[in-house]
Amino acid sequence: MRKIVAWGNLGRRLADALAENEAIWITDRVDLSKSEKSGYKIVSTSIAPIYAYRELRALLRDCDSLCLLGALHSKNALAALDMIAKVLKENRIERCDAFVVKPFSFEGEEKAKRAKEAEMRLLEFCFRPMIYDNQQTVENISIGTNMGLKEALDHVFEVISSQTTNGIS
Repeated sequence: MRKIVAWGNLGRRLADALAENEAIWITDRVDLSKSEKSGYKIVSTSIAPIYAYRELRALLRDCDSLCLLGALHSKNALAALDMIAKVLKENRIERCDAFVVKPFSFEGEEKAKRAKEAEMRLLEFCFRPMIYDNQQTVENISIGTNMGLKEALDHVFEVISSQTTNGIS
């Protein structure tokens, strides 16, 4: 059975685009009142990482294939990937695909550094990573068009959602 694990707001939006009610969302939020309405299984890393790990391991017990969705530069990406890597090994999940994004250049060096670390971690265990470069996409879209940044970003998310839906369904 394939399961989807998402982290960050982008991961949750991509899971929404896939209409996956059984998705697992890893978050570092303390207030989960808005999140609980979504129907996701929620694993919160805000309290104690060991509890989050045990919960994720239990949720993935009957899983044989995993799909990861999220932004490599989100604050909890590295923690989420570390947990996922351990669970993959311990639960003997052999297949792990991922659809993740890199930050825009205007988001700063800190996010770029965080994304690079998360990307290196992901490549250690992911069977088929699809790493989507937001900056390159916006540059390609805006060349030769009158599209503003907001329209370009909306287009990027539309493309990501359709590729995710087509690529991992």
